[in-house]
Amino acid sequence: MINLKTNIEELKGIGPVRGNLFRGMGIEKVIDLIRCFPLRYEDRRQVTSTLEIREGQDFLIKGRVVSHSYRKLRGRKSLLTIILEDEVGKFRLQAFNQPYLREIFVKGDEFFVYGKFTFKDGLPESSLFDYEKALTPLEDRLNTHRIIPVYPLREGLSQKLIRRIIFSLLQEEEFQVKEFLPQQVLSKENLPDYKEALVNIHYPENYEKLALSKKRFVIEEFLILQTALLIKRRKLISEPRRFTYVLKRNLLTPFRNTLGFDFTPGQKKAINDIFKDMFSDKPMRRLLQGDVGSRKTLVAVSALLLAVENGHQGVILAPTEILADQHYNTLEKFLKKLGVKLLSIKGGLSGNRRKKYLEKIKTADIVIGTHALLEPDINLSRASIMVIDEQHRFGVKQKATLQGKSQGVDILSMSATPIPRSAALCLYGDHDLTSIRDLPPGRKRPLTRKVTSKEGFKIIISEVKEGRQAFIVHPLVEDSDNLELKSASERYMKLKDEVFSDFECALLHGRMSSDEKVKIMRDISQGKGQILFTTTLIEVGIDIPNASVILIENYSRYGLATLHQLRGRIARSQHQPLCLLTGRDTTLNAAQRLKVIIEESDGFRISEEDMRLRGIGELFGLRQHGLMDFKLADPLKDQKLLYTCRKYAEDIVNNDSGSDALFIKAVRE
Repeated sequence: MINLKTNIEELKGIGPVRGNLFRGMGIEKVIDLIRCFPLRYEDRRQVTSTLEIREGQDFLIKGRVVSHSYRKLRGRKSLLTIILEDEVGKFRLQAFNQPYLREIFVKGDEFFVYGKFTFKDGLPESSLFDYEKALTPLEDRLNTHRIIPVYPLREGLSQKLIRRIIFSLLQEEEFQVKEFLPQQVLSKENLPDYKEALVNIHYPENYEKLALSKKRFVIEEFLILQTALLIKRRKLISEPRRFTYVLKRNLLTPFRNTLGFDFTPGQKKAINDIFKDMFSDKPMRRLLQGDVGSRKTLVAVSALLLAVENGHQGVILAPTEILADQHYNTLEKFLKKLGVKLLSIKGGLSGNRRKKYLEKIKTADIVIGTHALLEPDINLSRASIMVIDEQHRFGVKQKATLQGKSQGVDILSMSATPIPRSAALCLYGDHDLTSIRDLPPGRKRPLTRKVTSKEGFKIIISEVKEGRQAFIVHPLVEDSDNLELKSASERYMKLKDEVFSDFECALLHGRMSSDEKVKIMRDISQGKGQILFTTTLIEVGIDIPNASVILIENYSRYGLATLHQLRGRIARSQHQPLCLLTGRDTTLNAAQRLKVIIEESDGFRISEEDMRLRGIGELFGLRQHGLMDFKLADPLKDQKLLYTCRKYAEDIVNNDSGSDALFIKAVRE
């Protein structure tokens, strides 16, 4: 009996050889085959005559074979020319390297032919066409007289073969599938059952049934993901709260007084959200996202100080040493006078020096570090709150390792790459979400424009002569440290000697040691360097208020989010920040991205446009988050359905009734 777990080779017409071809497409079981949804559909229901054919358009024509001629071409190639006619005229088919068609297109036989036609020597002609014999019973026609599915292919497989195999499978009486979506969802959304939806997404009876079937599978994808995330969340916060807090204000109030400015409304709301979580009876799992320059770090410091006020420890995990150093410098600036003990942990510590640092961790109030914090001998059991900055740069296992170092710990994840709420629900649906959308008053938005290299260098020289600093970002040739070093170094030497010889220049790249990077950034922040040549290494963790201009070379190699992040490196300038882009619009998307980055300054809207252009899978990498890839669902286009499925998922998880057991089982699998 055929079921969803049946191997693909066991289906009639496949066998071992074709089975390997299907496996190359990721199709190993029957479930993979029936969920290999069509890329698009072609409406081949209407038969036309030769008089109605138009250049470059697709048509379905019924014709009788008049003649055919066959000739061999160079290199073992061949051409078969077939002439057919209908009641009003003739048309021609050109079949390259398909000599077997001589045995099929027999003179006098009638065929239905579907293809894109051009005109040659007065006759309509097609070289890319589908066909079926006119005598084929209507219900058996898989390539004409219906809405036809067009599937993804690989060499060795054809549309006709895939259509026939899927159609035959769906017609098998012994092939049955169990409905697993909750009945309440099917009823409320007026959805077809599993089998009917499968039939109509592959061979739709009409476009209305196709739309309903697509809706069913979009809801299925969203509902499975949201339910899985909520189950995961319930498990994460099931640990009893080990740490409690009382608002003492012996650190929080002095800290706020030393800032010299008030929090924005967005920052105040974020702090309230976080404190509410910390005062609750469940451990916090919150994602804090905000645009470049929205001062998320100061919000996180408030949470850390609440922990320190209560005798607990706080932790900040950063993806790069540059960002970790930036956090350390920021915290030291505001907290040193308050007597808060800070400790920075970096990789490469060994011997007695490592032992000293391990001892210092025990008494430190706030520990800041990179991946070094994840090492087994780093004891963070006193930590009541952990802040994971640029959290999308850490994998699921790394986050779990950090969390495992302190039972019942509060987790605050942060991201300077704001994403739309719909995408956040898909990526971080197991977290509560807070977004800071406003910027500090007086903050100037960078002006962005496309320039030639010569124009850009001239502007940089002018800015530097006024006592300001500049960044020049050179893209990687490929994803290779060696190539990064060679490419950035060569560009640096050339421009330093030929264009900026009168200025103090520095080079920063990923192959430098930690100490070298720290020294260069310290020198730049102290004004000892005027122009910094670098790569996307400075995407986060750079705070140089005197830097007023950034030139990004070959901008089309970057996504919108990266361009916006790089532009943010000059957003703290006291002067008008300038972002200069050089390079060519190598693709249509590149031209669209250029228009967006020049006209738009809101990171949330930029992220939404980036997701529209590139897709959520490419932009955020669902697989690296341990989540599913969507086949039909689109969090941006299908926002209303996504929010609806979130509510359904909440009901399912909260009620956990026996009626939803089959669905819960499917989710866990």
